[in-house]
Amino acid sequence: MAEPHDAQEHQADEVTDKQEIAVRSLFSSLPLHELLAFLRMRDTRGASRVHSAAADGDSAMLGSLLAASPDQLQLADSQGRTPLAVATAHWRPEAVRLLLSQLAVRVGWAARAEAAKQALPYVLTQPPESGEQPGREAALASVVDALRNAGARPNSCATHDVALGTVPLLSAALRRRQYAVADALLQAGGASGHVAGASVQPLHALAAGLGRLSYSYQDLAPTDTVHPPRVLAVAQRLLLAGAHLDEQCTAASLYGVPGLRGATPLGYLCSVAMEVSGGAQLAALALVDMLLQAGASPSARNLAGQGPLHIAAGALYSASYGLTASPQPPFTALLHRLLQAGADTAEESTAGYTPLGKLLCCGSLVSLSQAVLDGVHALLAVGSSLAAAGGGRAWKAVLSASLTATGETEPWYAASGAAEQRRLCDDLLRTLLGAPDADLDACDHLGMSPLGHLLVGALERQLIAARDMIDYGEPLWQLRSGLSKRLRALVDQLLASGASPNALDAGQATDGADLIDATLEEDEEDDAELLTDEEEEEVAQAVAAAERERKRRRWCARRLGTRMELAAACQPPLRQSVKLHDAQLTRRLLLAGAAPGGGPGRPLMEEVLDEWGLLSHMVSLQQEERCPVLCWLFDTVEALLAAGTPPLPNRFFIEVAASWSFPWLGLVDCVLAGKQWTPAVHQAFPPTFRAAARTALLINSTRGFGRAPCQPRRSPRRIAQPSPEARSVSLPVEVLQHILSLAASPLSLWLRMMPQSDF
Repeated sequence: MAEPHDAQEHQADEVTDKQEIAVRSLFSSLPLHELLAFLRMRDTRGASRVHSAAADGDSAMLGSLLAASPDQLQLADSQGRTPLAVATAHWRPEAVRLLLSQLAVRVGWAARAEAAKQALPYVLTQPPESGEQPGREAALASVVDALRNAGARPNSCATHDVALGTVPLLSAALRRRQYAVADALLQAGGASGHVAGASVQPLHALAAGLGRLSYSYQDLAPTDTVHPPRVLAVAQRLLLAGAHLDEQCTAASLYGVPGLRGATPLGYLCSVAMEVSGGAQLAALALVDMLLQAGASPSARNLAGQGPLHIAAGALYSASYGLTASPQPPFTALLHRLLQAGADTAEESTAGYTPLGKLLCCGSLVSLSQAVLDGVHALLAVGSSLAAAGGGRAWKAVLSASLTATGETEPWYAASGAAEQRRLCDDLLRTLLGAPDADLDACDHLGMSPLGHLLVGALERQLIAARDMIDYGEPLWQLRSGLSKRLRALVDQLLASGASPNALDAGQATDGADLIDATLEEDEEDDAELLTDEEEEEVAQAVAAAERERKRRRWCARRLGTRMELAAACQPPLRQSVKLHDAQLTRRLLLAGAAPGGGPGRPLMEEVLDEWGLLSHMVSLQQEERCPVLCWLFDTVEALLAAGTPPLPNRFFIEVAASWSFPWLGLVDCVLAGKQWTPAVHQAFPPTFRAAARTALLINSTRGFGRAPCQPRRSPRRIAQPSPEARSVSLPVEVLQHILSLAASPLSLWLRMMPQSDF
């Protein structure tokens, strides 16, 4: 008895046989034109039966279809591919040879050669291999050899690559990491390692294929799956095929990176090695060694005059921004490889930067990484000169990054690890201060020393913040800044390292002072507009107040705009500290030996007065902020006068000041003129001081200051009378006035004792 399963198979065979008989009978009864129409039917992809046979490599079916319908030999599908192109794309050597022979018979040798040339780029259709595939590679080699024998020339075949543009077929294969295709093209003898007139040479494309952006254009495997031996084998074949080691890439850009324009293969490999990790990084470093051993120049420059060391230094910023897959870019390894080959760390680019200058000046140190710090250490260790690295530009970049490394002014920055950034910036600054040729008094082309750049950077940040507050309608307050504490620490560090508080280019300083004086007329016009605004008594009170506030904001914006333009003008550090509104910083510079006169320009006290006039308007509507403004003014003036700054000789009335400051103008005038407390100016001093002085006068006039304090009676015993030496003694008026004169300073202490409602 047969098993049920065997019965089902026998029934299925019977059904299949019946279907075959029915189908054959049907087709034998159809007219010829209907059969041909059936053969030309297309699927949803626009492919007919002949395309399917070519894709499958079914030579028997393909021959039968072409014999039945020869016009399908050059039939294109919806993608414009002929059967020959489809067979080439699927690496079917038998189908390719059959189609080429049919083309030679039916359309001629010339047409066949053209068809072979058009079909050859389709060998790139297959995805890149993940490992060795001998069977597939043998088939590919047979396909390429057949097309080349039919007239296709790899060097003359170009294709469009989404990353590189229109490039030779070999370059496109290398960029896509299709090393099997590249091997087949090179072994066939029709491709060479150098293509005359091509913007991207094969060696550039080989380096581009290892880059971090390569697999974002195609379905490529991550760069850690790259097999270095395979890459090196392809590179060796390119060198044997005549690749030029120092050929420049003339494409507009590689992956949108203009800095690589004109780079040699070695320069581009240095950039790639800094960006990738795993197998791709190992392959890039091995290729660098191979090219250097083959004679590649370690100093060949791109169109921007940058050599491989410059390019590698610039690539370190990708690590700073977290754009690379490499947690530890091998900058030190590349540095030693290039130095052993003869690279010079003192070479300058067209912009005048050495590799160290490129590392310090030409990027954003806002997100400083350990890799950048290690790169600076490595360059200094091999003798790179800090003075030749950009001088003041290098200090400006480093000090600007150190200012930014505070989480007080940028909340997003605090959340992203400001403490770690501060540590890295401090390490970098200490490294540069310890450099053998670190000259903290050298002035750059702007006439400023490193200390001047630090103060200018802080001032620019404060001005930008103040203008943003004006634009957004927020309260105008500039003194309170998260940079103050950080700024003082950096100034102390520079002064302790030997920076002079007076170092600047005297000629540049004179030009800066003239530029500042030239803006006084414009400021006076703004002041006149502000003064006329206070006299609008005919308008309703609410409307007048709103209009005054708008005009006050416009005046502050114009004044801040003028200062923004002049922020980088060469001025002594002491003048910059006045504009920073930091009395402690001014005092530290004076203690370090800053010239109390403030260098060339108008009297320093006048600038202090202008800053106070500006600040009085910026805090006009904020009662709680008025006391710090007055404290800054008096602390700054007292520090300057104590250091020897000339006072304002004449009575100096402030015309442009907020109305809340009018009660304090008498005291401001006394302080600016260098006057100390006397009974004649007693009423101008703060109420807290006047009250303390009144108490002292009363005590002196009634009981004196020498009497011992009264003791409570503890027993009915008689208390002994004090001796004559312990009795009350009233001080002379002159002595008491001298004591009060000394006690009046610093005025900020008396102001801080006052309630906010008194301002």
